Amino acid sequence: MSKVWRFLLVSLLIGLGARVAYAQGPDTPAEDTSQAEPAGIVRLSETALTYAGTVNEPGQRTFTLIVQDTTVTNLSFVINDLVDTTTGTVLVSSAVTLNPAQVDSLSQPQSFTVSINGTKEGHFQGEIELLYDERPADQPLTLPLDVTLELTPNVDAGINSKSLTLSVNPGILSTPFGRPNVVTDDPPLSNVTLTLLQSGKGEATVQSATVLTMRGTKGETLPQDAVSVTTALPLLLQSQEAKTVEVVVAGRNLPADEYNGILHITVRNQDTAIQIPLTIKVKDGPLLPILLLLIGPILGLAINWWNNGGQARYKLLKDMERLEAQLAAHDHLQQDQQAAIGDKLRKAQDKLLAGAPAGDLETLVKQVQTDIDAAMDASVQFLRQELVPVREGVDQLKGMETYERKLLAVLDAIESDARIGELLSLGSARASLGEVKGNLETAQKMVTEMAGLPASTAAEIAGKVNNAASLAEIQQIISEAQAATRISDEGFIEEAHGVGVGPATPVAELAMSLNRRESALRRVALGLQWGRLGLMLAVFLFTLLVGYITLYANAPTFGANREDYITILLWGVGTNLIGAQTINLSSIYNKKEAGGE
Repeated sequence: MSKVWRFLLVSLLIGLGARVAYAQGPDTPAEDTSQAEPAGIVRLSETALTYAGTVNEPGQRTFTLIVQDTTVTNLSFVINDLVDTTTGTVLVSSAVTLNPAQVDSLSQPQSFTVSINGTKEGHFQGEIELLYDERPADQPLTLPLDVTLELTPNVDAGINSKSLTLSVNPGILSTPFGRPNVVTDDPPLSNVTLTLLQSGKGEATVQSATVLTMRGTKGETLPQDAVSVTTALPLLLQSQEAKTVEVVVAGRNLPADEYNGILHITVRNQDTAIQIPLTIKVKDGPLLPILLLLIGPILGLAINWWNNGGQARYKLLKDMERLEAQLAAHDHLQQDQQAAIGDKLRKAQDKLLAGAPAGDLETLVKQVQTDIDAAMDASVQFLRQELVPVREGVDQLKGMETYERKLLAVLDAIESDARIGELLSLGSARASLGEVKGNLETAQKMVTEMAGLPASTAAEIAGKVNNAASLAEIQQIISEAQAATRISDEGFIEEAHGVGVGPATPVAELAMSLNRRESALRRVALGLQWGRLGLMLAVFLFTLLVGYITLYANAPTFGANREDYITILLWGVGTNLIGAQTINLSSIYNKKEAGGE
């Protein structure tokens, strides 16, 4: 059964084949079932060659001839002259060479080197034509050439731009020890302009200008954006032309120091880059130095006050406190004595608070001390007088030896006081002496209040008062002086002529004239005091200005060392010594006042 089916299938296939052959006709050749060979590829890797260089400086470009599935034989090149279409200048074909110049047979990609060595400047255009046996006549194979030749540039920095130095003076709000910061909108702190000169022939193009790392003396570096070139680049320079390039420093809180780096400038077609040494001197802002200068005089004035009065006034204050405690401890003194001494002590304290001269206060304190000592001596004398009968009674006490020894020791201590002898010499005259002293002080006060009396008359009355035997006699002397309506003292008349009075001028009018004279002297004294104050202030300001200029303004790296701040503080303190110690016009005032009296 299977054989029958195989026979039928083979017969069917033979029949179908015969039918197809009949449909094609008897003259139709049989189709070639073998695969056709594809056509070969010959092409260039580049559509054009472009070269830019300098005259008399050889340059090279390369291209590749791609050959696939075919063979190129007898390959050669035809190089035409290159022409500058603008000027008509011709670059002869001999300036362009190829390597290899020809190839006998080539069946795979091959690279060729084009060498260009021109002797003329210009922008030249031409082409290289490739010839080989298999090339179709209507399909030329060419490679366009575009050659730009320039004269070798000779750009260098100007004679005053061989090195650059910038001094940075920050704003007043710049923090001395803050963190450095640079933002794009920071105003420039300093700038410098350098000159670039093209001394060669032809054009030159400055391509870039870069500031290399700026490193300080302590190893710190400025932020990268702190120093930059603001001139737009590239910069074109014609032959013998000079142009400027600006370098700026910007930022905030830049650390004070001296930084050194290099400004690196490149020029197209110039083998050697231009390198210019760059130095940047940064100082701290002026706010802290100014504050230290102002603090200096304050400290100096405090030291001067302490040395010239403050220390003495402090000692007087302590002496007054000691005297007050001493007076309070001696409660056995008579009440009137304690009241009088306490009143003097309070007056001295009031004058101390009012700013009275230390010399006057010292006199008052010594007087209070003298009064206290005198009162204590009087008390000792009184105690001695009171203890005399006690001693006599003790001598009669035979059975109390221990108590007797104690009392005798007390009496011996009292009698050993050196002041006992002096007190004993005064005797009973102590009370009358105190009364005379009080009367004398009262009389002197009355004389002082007689402002209408001239100096000579007042001196005469004072002499009479000192020789008076009683208070009544003193009052009589003063009454007679006040009753006088005419003054005949020739010495006073001569003095009175100076203020516009005559020999017969009443006392009241003389007093008014003298008051006017005294007022005029006070005005002169006040003017001298204001002048002294103004001169001291001017000296202060001048010395501060000198310190600011010398220590800060003329110090390009102020703040690089902390000692700079210590120095400027000490200068501020020293201004007090110049202004307050060496300028002393009080002697001038004293001489003026003495000369007018």
